[in-house]
Amino acid sequence: MSADTERIARRIREAAESVGAPARLHARVAEEAARSAPARRRRALAAGGALAGALAAAVVAVVLVLGSGGGGPGIDRAAALALRPPETGAPAVDASDPRHLRAEVGGVRFPNYRSWRAVGSRTDKLDGRRAVTVAYSASGATVGYTIVDGAALKVPEDVTWRNYSGYRVAVLRDDAERIITWKQGGRTCIVAGRGSDVAALLRDRRS
Repeated sequence: MSADTERIARRIREAAESVGAPARLHARVAEEAARSAPARRRRALAAGGALAGALAAAVVAVVLVLGSGGGGPGIDRAAALALRPPETGAPAVDASDPRHLRAEVGGVRFPNYRSWRAVGSRTDKLDGRRAVTVAYSASGATVGYTIVDGAALKVPEDVTWRNYSGYRVAVLRDDAERIITWKQGGRTCIVAGRGSDVAALLRDRRS
């Protein structure tokens, strides 16, 4: 006799003794209890199995969600790098090609703008990827330009797309600060600064 069956039987005995029912009623109640106990066990097992199945499904769902990040770090983490201050000096202008600086990531080079000057740089690791940021300054304003190595990072589907001086960019943030991103040479490029500063930087690119 299982513990559940024993508890049921004990409660029946206690109730019978307190009420003082006839022996025939005692027998009938005991018989019903004996029949219902296996059914209760079956229901409990079925409920337990259903719960286990639901938990297993939930675990699978969590694994799928956590494992479906597009094979790279989140674009928001990459965008945050463009807002960080530089840690080292600015890269020099490439004497053989004054349109660019002597800095690149995965073959994608940093521009040398007409009015905006490179004033510093930093190199970070983003989930093992090399990410280089160059800070540009003009008239007291500063804009960060980050290029992330590896396959282009996934951009959220609900972003706003705009055209900036020939650039087709995704706007990740557009309030006091503007953060935009686009894909170039298979790499992710991100520019961050105040709204008007970002537009001014992109318009300043040498032809």
